Amino acid sequence: MQKNITTGFAAINDVLVGGFALGSLCEIYGDEGVGKTSVAVSISKEHSVGFIDMDQSLPAQLVEWLGDSENLIVSYP
Repeated sequence: MQKNITTGFAAINDVLVGGFALGSLCEIYGDEGVGKTSVAVSISKEHSVGFIDMDQSLPAQLVEWLGDSENLIVSYP
């Protein structure tokens, strides 16, 4: 049985059949303002996963809120 990382959002977990596959690379994309960053940051904060901010738009207030977390990995290309 494959382990999944749940997103914390039931509707997204349903679409992903339980969440993101452990050990996989996932891209979250969509229109501006739909919550992509919120989902990615939420998952990154709760699990040991990376967050790659492709357009370097992670708001400073959000970075401050995230603080130091041993689970959070933020990368800029």
